[in-house]
Amino acid sequence: MASRWFARKAAQEGPADPLEVLALGYLRVSTKKQDRGFSPEAQAKEVAAYIRQHGWEPGEVFRDTLQGTRDDRPDYRRMLDQVRFLRKQGRQVVVVAAALDRTGRDLAELFTMRKALRLMGVQLHYTRDGGQLDDDSAMLKGWQAAKETEKLSVRVTASKRIAAEHGLAPAGATAWGYELRLPRTVEEEAAYKISKGVRRILDVNPVEAPYVGKLFRRAADGETVGSLARWAATLSEEAKGTTPHRKIAGERIPRVLGRSALLKVLRNPLYVGRYTRDPNVNTADAVLALPVGRWPALVGDDQWRRVQERLDSHQAIPRQASGNYLLTGFLRCPLCGDSRMNGFVNGRSGRNGRGQRRRYRCVSSIVGGAAAARRCYYGVTMEQIDAQVLAQVGAVLDAAADPDLEEAIREAMDELQTPVSPVAERANQLDAEIARLRTRIRKAREDLYDEEIDQAEHDALVGPWRAALAQRERERAALRDGPAPAEMSCDEAMARAGAWGELLRSERVSTAARREVLAELIERVEPVRVAYGKFEARITKWTATGDTLREMAARAWSAPPARRPTRRPTRRPTQRPTRRTTSRTRVRGVK
Repeated sequence: MASRWFARKAAQEGPADPLEVLALGYLRVSTKKQDRGFSPEAQAKEVAAYIRQHGWEPGEVFRDTLQGTRDDRPDYRRMLDQVRFLRKQGRQVVVVAAALDRTGRDLAELFTMRKALRLMGVQLHYTRDGGQLDDDSAMLKGWQAAKETEKLSVRVTASKRIAAEHGLAPAGATAWGYELRLPRTVEEEAAYKISKGVRRILDVNPVEAPYVGKLFRRAADGETVGSLARWAATLSEEAKGTTPHRKIAGERIPRVLGRSALLKVLRNPLYVGRYTRDPNVNTADAVLALPVGRWPALVGDDQWRRVQERLDSHQAIPRQASGNYLLTGFLRCPLCGDSRMNGFVNGRSGRNGRGQRRRYRCVSSIVGGAAAARRCYYGVTMEQIDAQVLAQVGAVLDAAADPDLEEAIREAMDELQTPVSPVAERANQLDAEIARLRTRIRKAREDLYDEEIDQAEHDALVGPWRAALAQRERERAALRDGPAPAEMSCDEAMARAGAWGELLRSERVSTAARREVLAELIERVEPVRVAYGKFEARITKWTATGDTLREMAARAWSAPPARRPTRRPTRRPTQRPTRRTTSRTRVRGVK
């Protein structure tokens, strides 16, 4: 209806006086480095000169520093909203940009934007393309812009991959703690010789490097990222360093070490002497398996691995959690998929509204997401879920630490140390495909809730994905799981299982200590409702250590009866039934 109103409005207005036309400008660059250069100033001058040449009234100029393939640019969206608002007010509006690729490099988004402006009766002018473009010319230039971006990405990725294979540091901004220098010897000049000259060498910055080492030491000791950010804020400008990008005036920009910047530093394998462009190398073991590069490492392998384990454990044990709820961080809502369930106190529960009851509740409606549109408040009782999880984990630990099963446990551990079978590799491949399909289905549901697609488009997309998901799940269920990775010896496994079992059973141990034990064994728990007020805790994902103990205990108990321990059942002494006495006595002769 709105598009028809704009069409009728544009037809009624007819040709407008140039003095009554309001011209909005749009500028865009892709990176912050380009934003500090001359490109925005050149675009602004061209747009202003074009507006003056046509005698239009200059309006607001919108400016973005994002890639053109993204359609969520803030000023781009704000410009479209402003155009829509001005047209409803009856103003004549034109949009002026330096070139078509400045308004975007996504072909579908370009034509969606052009169609929206055309329906509102708004002209789109490009100063470097001679003004307005017809659909054929715009399609050709838009296709060229999209292909140029794709080719540039392929070339840059290929060159960086070759540099990583030769042990060279990545090009771009210099990481904190490092600096670039020219070769000092003939050998270095020959080693870093390239076609266009001499490649600069990545070396240690003597001022910044000690603070980088202190950052990793504090992170390895368990300090949170927020605490590290507060510590980094107290450092001097010399210790923080400056970014390598220069402004027009020539001054350097001081480096900002906030939470996100420090998290990137702690995750960067450059500090441990490794670098790769392979997206599949995303674990600490995979990174440390890479060959060492030709630049000095600031962090040792063991320390870097410990930092990664600390950061990964934050997914299961959030540092901001109170510690009063055992499964905060482990529970995931079965309705929303990946949404967490946090603990809270329900003060209105109990008889007549008295008393308090602890529960776990889905937080998707609080943090946002697809489930926020339908207000998911799925909740479970804390006592039921905690008791079931402790019982399941405790049973695995007791079986893995049973001294009567030591012989069977050792044989099971020897079997676990065999190489991974092709069946296990196929199972891992199916698990990855299942996770990918579930992610696609969830994103399609989010687009449906956000009204980006309608129900018909959602069904057309999700239908084949659900069929493929069902087929992968059936095939995965038919496969027998391969052996779990054994990361410890048999004696170490039994000792750990016994110690962890004692901690979980002890009543004097705090909830925080139990959470540390659970973080070593499990990663994900889904509470499923089986009846009114009754829930079942399903541990859907174990850690590598938990998988090893669980598989070891399962194989030990499934051993042949000859290898099982022969336990003599304890005989209970027989007791005579006691005569029931009553307080009422019968008096003879009295009626």
